[in-house]
Amino acid sequence: MFVRADLMPHHIRITNIKIKRLQDISDGDCLKEGIYKLNSANGNGGIAYSFVGASSSKHIGLYASPREAFAALIDKVSGKGTWESNPYVFAYEFELID
Repeated sequence: MFVRADLMPHHIRITNIKIKRLQDISDGDCLKEGIYKLNSANGNGGIAYSFVGASSSKHIGLYASPREAFAALIDKVSGKGTWESNPYVFAYEFELID
């Protein structure tokens, strides 16, 4: 977590910081957070959304929208009920500078 900047292979520049509620996330931002789109997911040309590790022996891991998939992901990563509690979050925008 604490490492000298000259030892890092890549550096970023923070361009913006926003404070918002978790459920205010857009579909586009969900896709940037690890949700991916599956074309023809049901074999009939339908579209579904998922994330790595979404499927289990009890659940196929396909969701109708990016927000629905992100809600499942955030509950898996941060604990059940996180999406429902809708906490404030910090959203950092950055650019890769090298």
